[in-house]
Amino acid sequence: MGRSNIKAWHFSDIANWRGHRVHLLGASPTKQWRVIQELTQPNLTGDPPADIIGLDWNGPQGIAYKGESWSRDGWQDADFLTIRETVRRSLREMRAFWEERGVWPAEGKTPIERLEPAVKEPDDPIWAANGGDLSDPDPLGSPDEWAELVDYEDEDGPYPIEQAIIVTYEDGRTFAYRTQTERNYVEYHEGLWDEVVDERP
Repeated sequence: MGRSNIKAWHFSDIANWRGHRVHLLGASPTKQWRVIQELTQPNLTGDPPADIIGLDWNGPQGIAYKGESWSRDGWQDADFLTIRETVRRSLREMRAFWEERGVWPAEGKTPIERLEPAVKEPDDPIWAANGGDLSDPDPLGSPDEWAELVDYEDEDGPYPIEQAIIVTYEDGRTFAYRTQTERNYVEYHEGLWDEVVDERP
């Protein structure tokens, strides 16, 4: 399923998966739902239904970089949201989609309710040296674009914002620098040379 060039049905008929435990990998909820129907609904040959043990899809993360979120009504514009907010919006819609079809657990706590979010947001904002907030969409594009722009062998960068040099100063400000040159420039003009409290590469 999903964007892979090689699909499971290139090797076997979908009917062969009935009667087995199946995890659906990739594709949007609407496509996953169609496959669930094929694997579980009664058919003319009386094949046993598949046991759908799980499903996942990383589409919301990838498409968020393009300024869109997934919804039950199709893709929606989300340029006005941060990447994190866009992904959360898609996930809320996905949960509603599965709840409408009785697939989401009807009772009991979900993993996020039991274990809390896997990623915690920082209490204090970390500001990029260019004035932006780390939670803002990266104006330089997606990680795929960075793969072409970044020279990881060059110690001076530039680094993607996710791998920035994070420096905290005595006045409480925390900056994220993409390059050592950028850091030198800001520290010189802001008079921060000797005020470093913490530094994380």
